[in-house]
Amino acid sequence: MTAVGVGMLALSKATASVGYLPGIILLLVCAVVGWIMVYLLYRCRVMALHLGMEFVPAYEELGEAAFGKVGKTIVAICLHISLIGTSCVLILLLGQNSYHIYDGISVTWWVIIWTVILLPVNWLKTMREIGYVSSTIGVASIIVSVIGLSVAGFVQAADNNGDVDYEIGVPQPLTIIGAYTTFSFSYSVTCGTTTVVHDMRNPTHAPKVFFFAFATLVVVYAVVTCAAYLGWGQGLLCYDNVLDAMRKDVWGYISFVSIVVLCATHYAVLLHPSCRAIEVLAGLEDGSPRAEKWGKWPTLVATCCLRSLLVVITAVIAITVPNFSLLVDYLSAVTYTLVHLIFPPLFYMRLRYLMSRSYENKELAKAEGNFGSKRATMRSLSLIFLMLVALLGSALTLYKTVDPPATPEECSLLSL
Repeated sequence: MTAVGVGMLALSKATASVGYLPGIILLLVCAVVGWIMVYLLYRCRVMALHLGMEFVPAYEELGEAAFGKVGKTIVAICLHISLIGTSCVLILLLGQNSYHIYDGISVTWWVIIWTVILLPVNWLKTMREIGYVSSTIGVASIIVSVIGLSVAGFVQAADNNGDVDYEIGVPQPLTIIGAYTTFSFSYSVTCGTTTVVHDMRNPTHAPKVFFFAFATLVVVYAVVTCAAYLGWGQGLLCYDNVLDAMRKDVWGYISFVSIVVLCATHYAVLLHPSCRAIEVLAGLEDGSPRAEKWGKWPTLVATCCLRSLLVVITAVIAITVPNFSLLVDYLSAVTYTLVHLIFPPLFYMRLRYLMSRSYENKELAKAEGNFGSKRATMRSLSLIFLMLVALLGSALTLYKTVDPPATPEECSLLSL
C-alpha cells in the first residue's frame, strides 16, 4: 500500500521538483537501491538463522539478531511510527478526495466522518475480514487508480496547447539529493519483506520474486508519473498532489473514487499492528494476566478505547497538518529513511561481523568479515556510501519543509 498508493501520488510532484531527466534517473536508481535493501534483509535473515535464531518472522527479529533487545526495540518504534504516520496520510487522502467528490462540506469534516466510519473497523481483533476486503477490493482499486491517473494525465496532455512548462533538470544538485528520499519512499516495502520471506514456501526464491515486484513498480510508476508530468508539467509544484490538479471529469472522478476505496480498505490493515502493540504495552493482549483479571467485557472496552485513541490521533494529525506532501516529506526523511535505507546495510554489516567471529579458522573469519578482502571492502564502502547519501538526503528533505510551498494562485503565473 505504501509503495503503490501513497508513493504513486508522491512521485509526480517530486519529479516536477527536480526536472524530468533527474526524475527518470532517480526512479530507476531508487528502484535498484530498493531491491538491494530488500536483498540485504534477505541475507540478514539467512545469517540470523545461521547464528542460532530459531525463526525470523518479522523485521524486528533482524534488529534483535544484530543488536539485541535494543535493536529490536528501535526497529519496532520506527516501524510503528511509520505505520501510524502512513495511516495519517491515508485518512487525509480520504478527506481530500471525498471533498473532491462532494465539496458541500470541508475536508476537516470529511476527515471526521471517515474517522467515525473507521473506528469500529479498527476494533476487530483479527484482520481476516478486512484483510480479505483489502486483498480483493483494495487490489482492484489500485488497478483502477493506476488507469484513472494515467488516462487523466494523458488526456490533460492532449488538451494542452503548448502552454505547459517542462524542466529538463533543476540547477541545484542538493535539491536532487533531497528528492532521493522521496523517490526511495515510493519503494519502501522493507517493512514487510522479512515477514513475506518467512511465510514463503521456498524462501530462496525471494530475491527473484522481489526483483519482478520492483520491475513491476518501475513500470507502474513510470506510466503514472509520465502521464502526470506530461499533463501538468511544472504546474504540479503548485498542488499538494496530482489529484488536486485534476479536472472534475469522468477520469478525475474515477481517480478520486478509486483512491478513496484504496485508502479505506488499507487504513485498518496498516494500523492493525500498532493497535496490537498498544494492547501489549497496556498488558491487555489476549491471555495476559491483566486481561484475565479484568474479565472479557472490561478488557474489550479498554482495548477498543486504546484502538480508538490511535485512530483519533491519526485524524488529529491529518486535520492539523492537512498537507500530503509535507507528511510524506517528514515520513520519508525520518522513519522510512531509517527503516528502508539505514537499517538494512547496518544490520548486514553487523551480522557479517558476528558471522566472522563465529568461525574458528582465523583466515576464514577474516575473509567473511566486512573488510577481509578487496571485494568485501568495496562492498562495505559502497554500503557506507549509500547510508551517507540517505542521511544527507534526509537532512535536505527536512530543510526543504521550512520553505513554504507554492500556492494554487501561483499556478497562473506559469502560463504567462
